[in-house]
Amino acid sequence: MQATPASTDDDDRYRHLLQFLPDAVRISCNGTIVYANDAAVRLFGARSPDELIGRRPDDFVPPTERKRIAERRKKLLATGAVPMEEQKRLRLDGSVVDIEVLGISIKWQGKPAALSVLRDITSRVQGRRAILEGERRLAALAENMPGATYQCVLRPNGRLEFPYVSQGVQDLFGVEAEQVMARATTLLKRLHADDRRTLRDAIRHLDPELAPVELELRIARKDAPQRWVQSIARPREREGGEIVWDGIFLDVTDKHEYLVALREAKDEAELANRIKSEFLASMSHEIRTPLNAIMGFAEVMEMEIFGPVGEPRYQEYSADIHASGRHLLSLIEDILDFSKLEAGQMEMKKEKVDVAKVIESSLTLLKRRAESGAIKLAVRIAKNLPALCGDERRMRQVLFNLVSNASKFTPDGGKVSVSASAGPKSGLRIQVEDTCVGIRPEDIVTALAPFGQVHDSKAPDDSGTGLGLPLAKSLVERHGGKLNLASEPGKGTVVTLQFPPVRLVA
Repeated sequence: MQATPASTDDDDRYRHLLQFLPDAVRISCNGTIVYANDAAVRLFGARSPDELIGRRPDDFVPPTERKRIAERRKKLLATGAVPMEEQKRLRLDGSVVDIEVLGISIKWQGKPAALSVLRDITSRVQGRRAILEGERRLAALAENMPGATYQCVLRPNGRLEFPYVSQGVQDLFGVEAEQVMARATTLLKRLHADDRRTLRDAIRHLDPELAPVELELRIARKDAPQRWVQSIARPREREGGEIVWDGIFLDVTDKHEYLVALREAKDEAELANRIKSEFLASMSHEIRTPLNAIMGFAEVMEMEIFGPVGEPRYQEYSADIHASGRHLLSLIEDILDFSKLEAGQMEMKKEKVDVAKVIESSLTLLKRRAESGAIKLAVRIAKNLPALCGDERRMRQVLFNLVSNASKFTPDGGKVSVSASAGPKSGLRIQVEDTCVGIRPEDIVTALAPFGQVHDSKAPDDSGTGLGLPLAKSLVERHGGKLNLASEPGKGTVVTLQFPPVRLVA
């Protein structure tokens, strides 16, 4: 520190006291810096006090601030002190430093002087700027987000307040954000009365786990149709017993309208399906009655029960009528059964089904072809096969459908295998395998769908309603089992029925 001539004892005491303060101390007298401690040397980027002493204080003040600080200095000398304030100072290299300065009027060598205590607050100002910038970014983000962001606070006295609401609340609720922040009821009154209570209850009854809360609320506005908003908020506790909810309101009206339309479409589809099923069930009965009569008369004529018909062609025609009627009756029976299943009107018996016996009775068509040498037939039924708890008539119907398909689609020279086995853990397994033309993997879903038919020019016969497999699948599932269809073009088809152990009867 540079020595000052004609110093007094008071001056020496000042210098000794101020030299070791952590804050920068500078004394100016008659418009000139006459003292600077080591902290001031560091603050202004000097190498020693000599680089500061003798210079004007205004040399370190930004030009835009010199007039205001000169007025502050006059006030200091007139009143003896000025309050602490934040200012900016220039360093010797021209850079700017943020400071906090306190001014005190003193005597220096008997003359009025100004003592300034300057504290470097650069880190504080930068931190504050960072916070403000972060707040600006968050505010900009909040204002540009769809819907409206908000903060809701429940005070210890039970009062509800919205310290912050983004401007998006105007579009959703039709109220200004400032109005909501001034009075929470401004927003609450825009909610449906029931949903207002729901929101209040959710806010007042804090979840111990502080889990996020999602609510869907109705906005009842006189100037607009009813809309739906979704509130998603996470609660947190603050000192003093306050509960803070940080959340967002999202407009979900379109989603609700879509769900309503979806429900209405579903109801309409279910109604139409129910009407269709009831119609098919009713019409199947109506058609079957006269059809039985036609088949009966055709059979009488074909067998010439009451004497010869006369013309041989009539006998041939009656045989065709009888065969066609029998085929048509089979189709109608499938439609009737499937309609009953869809309408939930099919009653299933619970009886002991001799599976081996049912399989044997369903092999009539295959045995006839095997005996004629048209196909090879392999039947493997495990000994002591347990009975199945179910409806014997329906199980016979399932197996007859599968065997009929195998017979229909397996060409001459092909092979059909039917097997059945059971185990205490695996349950009952029945498999029908053939060497038919096969089905492409992408067509299997179609084959198992109601009225779904997979046509193939190589198939010997692809007539039918397309209900055989879907009907068999539904009946198996009603017995607690599963039907699996595996097929490959040119190699054949395997249909597997799997029933759980719980359905087996010793």
